[in-house]
This record gives sequence, structure tokens and C-alpha cells, in this order.
Amino acid sequence: MLRVETNYESGTWSLYEIRRDARNAVLYEQDNQRKAPSHMDEVTLEFSNCCANAAFARDKLDRKDILLSYRVVQYELAHSPDVMYHCIVV
Repeated sequence: MLRVETNYESGTWSLYEIRRDARNAVLYEQDNQRKAPSHMDEVTLEFSNCCANAAFARDKLDRKDILLSYRVVQYELAHSPDVMYHCIVV
């Protein structure tokens, strides 16, 4: 709508109606998207669950590696006097 048309009451009213209808259409669509889960929601949830499971599996492997290396270091410290001396002096 041109700026000149808003100088008249009918032009102002029709501009208001256009904006109101557009706003209501957007709000209606947002409500529909919130109420009904879409295919994209299901795909996103499935992908995020897959990533979470992979991260959990990597965490378990890292934890095993850390515990193994920690036990090796503990064994070396307990059975090697040179390592103990080096740790105390340095």
C-alpha cells in the first residue's frame, strides 16, 4: 500500500487489516508447529540420540584407557625406586 493511501481512513483501516491478518497467520502457524510434531522433529531427535549414544560409548572407552594408564603409573611408582626418587626431588 502506498503512503498516500494511509492518509484516508479506509486506507489506514485496510493496512491495519492486512497487518493483523499476516500476524494472525504467523501465530496460527506457530501454534500448529508446537502442537503437532513434524518429521523434522523426529529426525532431529533420532540424530541427537544417536550422537548421545556414540558420546557415551567413547566416554566408556576413554575411561578404560585412563584407568589402565593410571594403574600402570601407580605400578611403576610402587615398584621403581628411581621413579619415586625422581618424583620427590623434582
